[in-house]
Amino acid sequence: MISASPRSPGPDSAVAKHGLLPAPRHIDPAPNRIAPFPDTAALTLASRSQPPQPQALPAIELRRVVLPGQPLAQDRRKWPRFSLSLPRGAKIALCSADPVLAEGVLDLVTRRAAALAGTVCLDGRDIWLLSPAEIRSKIAWLPAPDQGDPEASLWQTLVREVLPRGCDWGEVHDPDQRQAITDALDLVGLGALAGAKLGSLASAQRLALRIALALVHRPGVLVLALDEIEPAATQVLGLLAGESELSVLMTARPGQILPEGVTRVQL
Repeated sequence: MISASPRSPGPDSAVAKHGLLPAPRHIDPAPNRIAPFPDTAALTLASRSQPPQPQALPAIELRRVVLPGQPLAQDRRKWPRFSLSLPRGAKIALCSADPVLAEGVLDLVTRRAAALAGTVCLDGRDIWLLSPAEIRSKIAWLPAPDQGDPEASLWQTLVREVLPRGCDWGEVHDPDQRQAITDALDLVGLGALAGAKLGSLASAQRLALRIALALVHRPGVLVLALDEIEPAATQVLGLLAGESELSVLMTARPGQILPEGVTRVQL
């Protein structure tokens, strides 16, 4: 006797009416089955949700500038161009047989002169688009040697620097300003001598005090002429080598011994 093969339930059957269809069997994929391609749209969306980290801008950048004071041809296309990048925390000494060229770079950076062509940027922005106050807050020029009051303490000498213009004596009560004075003295190795009198300092310590006066405003760039500093005092600049947030741009004579951590750039 031959039995009939089971038929699928018809539309009028009870199974079909009440939704009692058997659950589908789970079929495991073959071991050699190729995995489906990733969802490229999802990957693109994920990459857009994680923007790339911006690269750190150099503290100072000279882009194909024409330095003032150098001889120029009548054809502008033959003018010598100079480019320089000072990364944040770097220390660079400019050396040239013609001191006027090296000093010209410092004049451009401090905006005491304008380039005949090209662009000078501070933190990625054209330096001539910044306000004078912003320039002073970010770039410090090493102050000229000043005898000062020999009876004044190092602390009081720096206090005068942060007091309002025209006020020679007083005390600083703002915690941030007091911390800035402490940090500046510690950075140049004079923290233990904060109460010492100005007249008792040696030449190297006087240079350290000049640097502290420039750093008390917490600038990002320090500019100085190394060739105007006596060799015995240049070792003080080595204390700034490990300061990662401070960039230093200086001039030096060819063959001059540079402090530790300073890179020589020949003009």
